[in-house]
Amino acid sequence: MSSKSPMNLSTKIFIAMVLGGIVGGIINLSGTPDWSQIWLIDGLFRVVGQVFIALLKMLVVPLVFVSLICGVSSLSDPKILGRVGGKTVGLYLVTTGVAVSLALLAAVIFKPGIGASPVALVQKEIAEVTPFTQVL
Repeated sequence: MSSKSPMNLSTKIFIAMVLGGIVGGIINLSGTPDWSQIWLIDGLFRVVGQVFIALLKMLVVPLVFVSLICGVSSLSDPKILGRVGGKTVGLYLVTTGVAVSLALLAAVIFKPGIGASPVALVQKEIAEVTPFTQVL
């Protein structure tokens, strides 16, 4: 009997990152930038990536909903639910306040939009047809 323990998730992620870097380096050094740029990066990788992100977005709402239902149904006393709900709302308000404060501070420090030319906002005529990968 072998006593091999299965790899944990962190090890698998690290191995996938290293393999991704190796494959990316090989594609970059392949000497055919047109092929790799047009077919791989703008074609296959973009479409697969967009489908993956869309699937993740479809997964989030049901996962959060089921988690909330399971959490609420596991509580025995309604008073506990009220306390947990109050703490949740309080934490939400605090984190939202911190986020708004940081955004306002960043806007005051970096002054976005200063020096922008309104001429650049004029709409231009479309010169070419949008590729199918951009439509998805």
